[in-house]
Amino acid sequence: MTVSWDEVPCNGRNGPITGYYLTYTNITSNTSYTVNITGGDNRMYNLTGLIPYTNYTVSIIPYNYNMNGPARQEIQLTAESIPGVISDLRHAKNSDAITIVWNPPTIPNGIITVYEIRYRESTSTGPYNISNTTNTYYSIVGLIPNVSYTIGVRAYTSIGPGEWTNREYTTIEIPVIQIFSVTKLNSTAVRAEWSFVSRASHYSVYYESTSSSSRKKRQVETGMRVFPGGTTEGLIGGLDPNLNYLFSISTSFNVNGIIYEGERTEQIPPGATLTPTIVSSTSSVIIGTGSSSISYYTKTATMTTPLTTVLVNNGNTGVIVGLSVVFLVLLVLAIIIIIILVLVMHIKRTNINQKRKSDNDIVMECSPAYATTEFKTKSTVEPVYDTTNNEYETSLPPPAEYEIPTQSVMSSIILGNRMVLSISSCFILLIPLLVQLVTIFGREPPSTLPINGVQLYLAYENRIIPDYFIIYASQFYEIDQNNDNNDTTDALWCQSANNVTNIGVWYYPNGTEVPLFDGPFGDPSAPSPVYSKRFSGQIALARRGGLSGYEGLYKCIIPDENRVNQTLVVGAYTDTGYNNNDGPDADSTMQFSLLSTSRLATPPVFSLSFNVSDGPPTTVNCSVNGNGISTELCRVIVNGSGSVTRVTVTVRLREAGTYQCNASNARVTYGPISLGPKVVISPTSLNISVSNTPTSLTATRLSTGLAHVRLSWSTVSGATGYEVYYQLSSNTPVSAGTTASTTINITSGLFQGSTYTFYVVSYGSASLPSGNASVMITISNPVVNNFMATLISSTAITLKWSPPTTVLPYSYNINRRCRRVCESSVTSNSETSVSSPHTSTGIPPYSLCGFDLIGVYGAEIAFLTTYYLVITLSNAPTAPVDDIIFSSVESVSMTVSWDEVPCNGRNGPITGYYLTYTNITSSTSYTVNITGGDNRMYNLTGLIPYTNYTVSIIPYNYNMNGPARQEIQLTAESIPGMISDLRHASITLAKINISWNPPTIPNGIITVYEIRYRESTSTGPYNITNTTNTYYSIAGLIPNTSYTIGVRAYTSIGPGEWTHREFTTSQIPVIQTFSITKLSSTAVRAEWGLVTHYTVYYESTSSSSRKKRQVETGMRVFPGGTTEGLIGGLDPNLNYLFSISTSFNVNGIIYEGERTEQIPPIYGHRKSANDNKMECSQAYATTNTADDILMKDSPAYDTVQQTQSTVEPVYDTTNNEYETPLPPPTEYEIPTV
Repeated sequence: MTVSWDEVPCNGRNGPITGYYLTYTNITSNTSYTVNITGGDNRMYNLTGLIPYTNYTVSIIPYNYNMNGPARQEIQLTAESIPGVISDLRHAKNSDAITIVWNPPTIPNGIITVYEIRYRESTSTGPYNISNTTNTYYSIVGLIPNVSYTIGVRAYTSIGPGEWTNREYTTIEIPVIQIFSVTKLNSTAVRAEWSFVSRASHYSVYYESTSSSSRKKRQVETGMRVFPGGTTEGLIGGLDPNLNYLFSISTSFNVNGIIYEGERTEQIPPGATLTPTIVSSTSSVIIGTGSSSISYYTKTATMTTPLTTVLVNNGNTGVIVGLSVVFLVLLVLAIIIIIILVLVMHIKRTNINQKRKSDNDIVMECSPAYATTEFKTKSTVEPVYDTTNNEYETSLPPPAEYEIPTQSVMSSIILGNRMVLSISSCFILLIPLLVQLVTIFGREPPSTLPINGVQLYLAYENRIIPDYFIIYASQFYEIDQNNDNNDTTDALWCQSANNVTNIGVWYYPNGTEVPLFDGPFGDPSAPSPVYSKRFSGQIALARRGGLSGYEGLYKCIIPDENRVNQTLVVGAYTDTGYNNNDGPDADSTMQFSLLSTSRLATPPVFSLSFNVSDGPPTTVNCSVNGNGISTELCRVIVNGSGSVTRVTVTVRLREAGTYQCNASNARVTYGPISLGPKVVISPTSLNISVSNTPTSLTATRLSTGLAHVRLSWSTVSGATGYEVYYQLSSNTPVSAGTTASTTINITSGLFQGSTYTFYVVSYGSASLPSGNASVMITISNPVVNNFMATLISSTAITLKWSPPTTVLPYSYNINRRCRRVCESSVTSNSETSVSSPHTSTGIPPYSLCGFDLIGVYGAEIAFLTTYYLVITLSNAPTAPVDDIIFSSVESVSMTVSWDEVPCNGRNGPITGYYLTYTNITSSTSYTVNITGGDNRMYNLTGLIPYTNYTVSIIPYNYNMNGPARQEIQLTAESIPGMISDLRHASITLAKINISWNPPTIPNGIITVYEIRYRESTSTGPYNITNTTNTYYSIAGLIPNTSYTIGVRAYTSIGPGEWTHREFTTSQIPVIQTFSITKLSSTAVRAEWGLVTHYTVYYESTSSSSRKKRQVETGMRVFPGGTTEGLIGGLDPNLNYLFSISTSFNVNGIIYEGERTEQIPPIYGHRKSANDNKMECSQAYATTNTADDILMKDSPAYDTVQQTQSTVEPVYDTTNNEYETPLPPPTEYEIPTV
């Protein structure tokens, strides 16, 4: 910004103002800079290097020599600029979206108006997707799973955008279903259940047949069902009862209308569950029987004997129940057998109809969990039928007609289909029919479920039992053993408030799954000794054999109303094992484990763990030093033959002493203890100590880094280590590490400008951590406030400073950025390992330098003072002004301007110029002092036209002069001065020759001279002519006439003034020599001096004959080139007098001079023989007239005709008889004298 100010009012100056101290302060950082501005008239200063959008206080103090006046202070906000980069760009992600969050720019340079976000796939070179937000977080959705994206964020102010901050993030893969199970509902339908995946669009369940249960038909069938993303289970029907299937599932995501499918799980058979955690290594064996039911057993590494597997034959024989039943059948009459068969057929039909119309039946088009689109793939292998002919074989009906028949039902079907049965066959079938008849009654599930949560219900005792309860074999059955009113089957029921069908799984003590049975309770084909059977909201553990070899802890996993799987445990033993059990046995010593993620936790969280065997631990109570404490109980079955339970109690306490826990179990009925149902207690204990809290904790900053801190504390007796934490504001404390010593250097994770609380906790090998010792420290930025220039010259600056008080650096560096005040380009220079005072040299004069004082802290640096401004002193200019330009060049003036002195040669402010201009011709010089460096134009006047001038300009810096620059310029032409010395060289009758000298002040190049003339008495126009010479001949003038003649010179500009003179042409001369010689009585010869042409006049004076009286006058004209002429035709009777005049022809006009006096002729003689005849003589004048006056045929006759006599002849009346006329002129000779 530029700061200017008005001068101090006159009444407050009290002397000449000699300068000002200008101080500008960054209000935010409290950083000040002071500039000394010399000269009271220098009331403007340009502040540079300011921080955008920051308030500055500007204070100006005037001074009078060394006496300071009061300050005036104003505040000004700098303009906004583009913002800095945003910081701490981080993210959270899932398969198709990435949520990013960031901090605003640490240097906002204004008000952040919006943030712009761009993203594209990292491998793409195409355009980015652009969005914006006013928040510091944003969710980018519609991304492709498992793809890397480049994401950039930049901030905007009103000026424009800052730079991008880019990060590369990858969306996660589409998750593979972690929990997946398939439950067989009947021969043609299963229910698939899976764990929920957030944001999934749908699930695809694939199935594939592995083998056929019928030897008559072999085919492979594959298919799939698609279920909506919000579901966790679905029904799959229409399966072929003759095939065995394996199932798998995948998750799909819909991204912008494109489906992306994840990997499928491993294939599993119905009845198996795929979980992410493998407890023991098992292998499932799927067995398909002739009745189209699916059974399995599981092999494990811990059981030496596999579970009993029920194998169903082709239905021709049954299971022998016992000898007593056989004996009973033998006593029944044939008619009773027929009645029983009819009853059984009715029951069978009712059974089938119930199963066909139930919610769990095969036809599931109306089920909401059924996928709307069926992807079932038809068999790609044609059926292969047995070629053996069996007269009793009939084709299989469609799959929908098949049920899951029991052995007894299958026997009934065979009985119904074959119309002819032998009596022996009836007896053979009688045994299973009687069993079916007995067992179809009293097999109802409990009618009451929990309102919430899960529970164990022992129907035989009609009571809800707690988790980890102990029962014996005679307390649960597969029938209504106690024959209650509700005909409730007296199994052990695992119940849930989640009232959905097909729920829950029972596990053997060894961890394998208890077989799930689809048939009715009491069916002889059910697995033994126990099996599970599902109903809505509950699953039964039914016993149909002895528990010997199967004693231990049975586990039920069942989802609650929130679909969260819960685990319930019960100890089931034989009656003998139950009676001989004396309660659980706990380990004598517990195991300690610190659970707190931080030793700083208050109170600490730790666990005490021990194993319990020989019975389930129903309850666990703990105490410390005899006082009961609150704990969180966790019991986990340790799979194996011993039925061991791992008990873990979680304690939140910091107290030293003996911790004791008592494990006990509860029983329903009497055992071997005479007092009845008891809680049998088994104690376990552990001594725990607490470490002492460290003391004398101090925090000091290190010079190894800007945010390095050393913590020190006193030794804690018995402690094996110490853990150190730091906490920023209310954030979660962060561990800085552990150490065995009493000091630690924290060299990472801390940031400048923040206040941290440090904690130290001591701990032992088997003890709780101590309470914390804390200390607080602010990691402020080191600053030097007294960095100043103590000595300034034109080329060097000496700087001085004091060390920062917060933390001393290892060394100092100085960055220097200098530019001449007159230019913008900056030269940078860095000086390392400097000390105070330091002299920075090599600086051009009058340069503005900004200095950064940098503290070196190991690998980091801190700007202790930034952009401290100093201007070096001025020096004499070392370069002349740049180009000198002449403009408006006139004849007597011109404008001179010049470019400023090049910046690198000014060496200070140019305060004026000396301009000297010299007339080269006269060597006359003038010097002008032009004050003010910006005044670079001057108008020179009073110059002489067309004259070379030398112009020299010298710049000066106060009183220091620089070199001169000189140029020569010719002034323009002007009208010339007057010519001089106009004179005539010669004058004749009709011509005047004039000459002159050029103008003494030509004012340019004389291009021509103009001459004008006219008769002096005339007022008419002049005759005009011109010449390039300095002389001229004016011809065609009138003799004896005065002429005014003017001459003036011309330049390219125009004419000068006239110079006039008056000259007179010569008079026509009078013939000085003139004679007349009489040749005869009628002819004379006239002679004269040579002029131009001549006119001879004659006039008679008297008559020699008295007979004739007349007067005769005449004239003869002779060419100018002659000096004599003959005049004939005279009257011999007359006496003549002769005179002559001279004539001149000027422009066709004859000008005649004065005549001579009249003279008579003198007598001569006739021509001799050798005389010339006058006719042929050029000097002979003739005419064709009678009186021989005209001589126009004579070569000597000029162009003008002779004037006739104006006097008529007068004849004498007296007759003279002797008179004879003159002969023709040709007869005359030119007589000699």
